[in-house]
Amino acid sequence: MEKQQVKTETAEESSLYNHSFFDEGFRSSRKLLLSVLLLPLVFTSLSMWACLSLYFVSPNASSALDDALDTGFASYDPLSTITLFFASGRNQITANSKVVPAILAVINPILTKASIQHTAAFLGPNTGNITALATAERCPQCLASPFAIRQIDLRPFDVAPATGTTMVGMIFLLTFAFSIFQILRTTGVIVGSKLNLRSALLFRTTTALLAYFFISLWYTLINLAFGVPMGRFLGKGGFVVFWMLNWCTMGAGIIVNVSGAFTSFELMPGFYRYGYGFPFYNSIQGARTIIFGTKGHLGVNFGVLIAWMAVGLIGMLAFTARTMKGNERKRVHALP
Repeated sequence: MEKQQVKTETAEESSLYNHSFFDEGFRSSRKLLLSVLLLPLVFTSLSMWACLSLYFVSPNASSALDDALDTGFASYDPLSTITLFFASGRNQITANSKVVPAILAVINPILTKASIQHTAAFLGPNTGNITALATAERCPQCLASPFAIRQIDLRPFDVAPATGTTMVGMIFLLTFAFSIFQILRTTGVIVGSKLNLRSALLFRTTTALLAYFFISLWYTLINLAFGVPMGRFLGKGGFVVFWMLNWCTMGAGIIVNVSGAFTSFELMPGFYRYGYGFPFYNSIQGARTIIFGTKGHLGVNFGVLIAWMAVGLIGMLAFTARTMKGNERKRVHALP
């Protein structure tokens, strides 16, 4: 009896290994596995806000594949299994070189293994079933590569000249701003002895902003000449919005901006997150909204730029007034 009982238990144990993960009885387990796999991926991809990457697993993907094999549905699309949504327009460097490859490196091996297991689970019991095999042959992709991932770029970085607009162009604007400042400073030294305090403050305020006004217009026109679209998402007013964005950027330009402006903060040490409150980052994000239609924060972008302009102007006026009053006490009349 003991030997017979041992044999019975062994047979029962061995039967546990004769089931496939894709059997009907494991439907609830498959749904649970997809949930466990999907939720961490969604959380991770959403945390990389710069490219808004998100997975969507089609419901009943396994059932759709089984039906295609049973009916020989030749139009079955393996790419309908999982869809990856992202927006490279928010940051093409981060999206194309970091986020999307990292997610595909996790998902593709899983899909490959699932494809092999499903094909084996179908062929195993149907090895001698000529009718089933002939039907399945009408859908070769159902056996060769039943699961795949479709990539959809919701806001593609599809304007090549915009690379200069959202990266190197910021450095040019900064260079122009500092060059104009140096020219006006030299001019101020020449004419300063002929200006009173009120005229000196007015000279310091208006000349730079007026020069930035026209230079930012020329810079915007150059971008337009090279084919950078400005009206795709903001209509005819897109040009003016982009012009004002560049003008405010020049008025708020500071060299420390460059450090945290071109790469997503999620990929850099936390120190560089100071850039959220600096002009270049907000100028670049505003440009991406205008050109690529990414999620807009133009109100915040302009708010930060105008705040920096105000801080710079107030600081410049306070410094000029203090220096000129000091020079007056020394009986020296010169514009600092």
